[in-house]
Amino acid sequence: MENKCNKVILCGSKPPQSVLLNAIVDSFDFVVRHNKLHTGMGYGLNPSNLQVVNWHLMHNLKNLSIQQFEKEYSRYNTKQKHISNIYKYFKSNTDKFVTFFENNTMQMRNILEKYKIDIKLTKEIRVGLSIIPLFIEQGIKPFLTGYSLEENTLKNHAVHGNVQLNEIGHSPSLECGLIKALAKEKLVDITFCLVPCNDYSSLSGNEYITEEGIKILKLFRQ
Repeated sequence: MENKCNKVILCGSKPPQSVLLNAIVDSFDFVVRHNKLHTGMGYGLNPSNLQVVNWHLMHNLKNLSIQQFEKEYSRYNTKQKHISNIYKYFKSNTDKFVTFFENNTMQMRNILEKYKIDIKLTKEIRVGLSIIPLFIEQGIKPFLTGYSLEENTLKNHAVHGNVQLNEIGHSPSLECGLIKALAKEKLVDITFCLVPCNDYSSLSGNEYITEEGIKILKLFRQ
């Protein structure tokens, strides 16, 4: 991953809050989407620069036929057209798909230690956090959108119709606090996770909202 991007945005899997997000995401120099989040799902219309996926999705994309792939993921109440689209996107853009060993959990632990953030990761972080340590190590502060910051929103998903959280292998609730802790240290920008893109009038005093984030929102509301 070359350090040539001025603005990086990472797209999570919550349902998009505003149609403005398409234009906002497309305005960034480097767009990262995760797992089966695809273009035209509320987080931009341009192709991903990088598609970060977990190891079992990568395995299935590489080894299953399209019929087998559709059968495997239809049980998550995901629309068949979408399952087919991400499979075809992979086959024509294989070089954009990456997976990281243990989702870079060790690298994230190193970041927490370096910045003296008092969070103990006893389980593997989920795929949506896996690329964050790499950007931080390069001195790049990514914007985040579509990430859950509160436990009660963890099951809201842009792709799947029924979400069962994996709390055996991961700690989804802990990760909400982790994202906010990184934002507090100004290592990530979570402005777009906190505010609907069409309403930023009541944000004064919020420690996680940045002037740069609000400037972008205002630009796209004009």
